[in-house]
Amino acid sequence: MVSRLEEKLLEKKRAVEETYSRHKDTKKEWISRVDKLYVKILKWLAPYKEKELLNVTKSPILIREELLGEYEIDKVIITFPNPYDTVEIVPIGRHVIGGNGRLDIKIGLRDVMLIGKDDGAWMFAERLRDGTRVTWEFNKETFEELLADAADTSW
Repeated sequence: MVSRLEEKLLEKKRAVEETYSRHKDTKKEWISRVDKLYVKILKWLAPYKEKELLNVTKSPILIREELLGEYEIDKVIITFPNPYDTVEIVPIGRHVIGGNGRLDIKIGLRDVMLIGKDDGAWMFAERLRDGTRVTWEFNKETFEELLADAADTSW
């Protein structure tokens, strides 16, 4: 005879496995989308890396999402000539309010969000100290400008 606890746990386990199975393709698409973003960013940064003005590395992190389960994905670490001056690009998750995925760009105490749009593009978003949210286009120029601000800031 199966106890009530075992019965409930088996129900939960089946439901979780079914959810993860249904969202397996979404997880693959999300990881691929982040990888493609990184390829673009690394291409933009290649000239600076060749001149030894910065270094770029990837490091795996573990994310847990309710619909996607647990998965490994890379974060990117950009290091300026002073090894204590770093910018991290960290995936937060695929299922976020107001977007189709989110990564945070950590610049000292400042966090700038990269929000995925439904058309596959990305946009910057930042919550200012007064609580307002500002957004702007994500492209090579705006990304380099953000890094220039980071390089200009000593934290």
